Amino acid sequence: MSDPELQALMGEHIERFRYLGNHTAEPGSDEWRTIARKLAVGELEALARVAERDEGDFTGKPEHPLIANAQPPEDEPDPVSLSKLWNDYIKARTTAGFMKDGGRRQRPVIDSLRKFLKHNDARRITRKDLLAWRDHLMSVDKLSARTVSGIYLSTIRSLLGWACENELLAENVAATVKQAKPRRVQRTREAGYTDAEAVTVLKASRSYQAKADEFGYVRETPHSVAAKQWVPLLCAHTGARVSEITQLRKEDIRKEGDRWVIRISPDAGSTKTGQWRDVPLHRQVVAEGFNLRDNLARSILLKQAAALIDGDQLTEVAREMANEQMAEMGVMPESCRESMAAGLRLEALAKDHPTVTMADLGVTLPEPVKNVINISIDTDTA
Repeated sequence: MSDPELQALMGEHIERFRYLGNHTAEPGSDEWRTIARKLAVGELEALARVAERDEGDFTGKPEHPLIANAQPPEDEPDPVSLSKLWNDYIKARTTAGFMKDGGRRQRPVIDSLRKFLKHNDARRITRKDLLAWRDHLMSVDKLSARTVSGIYLSTIRSLLGWACENELLAENVAATVKQAKPRRVQRTREAGYTDAEAVTVLKASRSYQAKADEFGYVRETPHSVAAKQWVPLLCAHTGARVSEITQLRKEDIRKEGDRWVIRISPDAGSTKTGQWRDVPLHRQVVAEGFNLRDNLARSILLKQAAALIDGDQLTEVAREMANEQMAEMGVMPESCRESMAAGLRLEALAKDHPTVTMADLGVTLPEPVKNVINISIDTDTA
């Protein structure tokens, strides 16, 4: 039969199956003609069986080889819930001593993938799906290449790899899905803050106030406002990471004599080394009004995890508070740690060589760092 004849006879059926997503054959193509002929054979066989039954013959069987020799399809494997797979993965990792935060940081990755796929079956995920998702994250969600590679693709690769190891999936389709990361910008300055930069960040944080929207409503929560006001100051006086400060719990703060001490512990969340450490709080922090014990129920830093701003968001807040040029020059929120580390090394050098002063070395430390050095080396003089 010619293409026009096939179109007139079976075109409506072919288009219906195309609409249902069963094929993508273009009209007139070899695939399209094959589909049309098979549908026509099926229609003829169905009509033949109807005619036989009208005559009282219910023993009829398909005669055309296309149908008579056809094999029934194999049973489809049961779907594997992506959500359940993630929860089981988290349980396995936390049992092994990893992911102390219960996967809170990576949870948006799974939510993003499910939303993009529009289904929750891990078996149906293909490499092509993940490549399209990767491009969507960068072009539509505007995530950086480093974030997509180091967090999003890495999380999915680990999850599906674990599923394969435990025979829950046959293949890790994410194994070869990569995103090239830009080269790190060569550092052309010190990693720590200068005096002016430290003052800029701390002034911005201490003076921060929530702003009303165009309708006059303040939508930012008190927890968020307090985080922006206190986290940079606490980081400057303790040298702790943003996430280590925001995950503090009530039991992590205690008073020894007249000195407040915070314990940074992996029990509260992630720490880079996986070890605990005690950090004395400088009196200036308390003098600034940071209420450590009387107000813990309302303290944003010690609120339930659901109410906290996570470390990634606070990193962005700190970056916004500082001058854009500072970020371009490589100054990041952990620059307080870098400034403190440099200061402590210089202080140790001065102790080894009493005749050499920091002034002789041409170093002037920001006031917050000077204060931290005082309490780190000699807590009685702070």
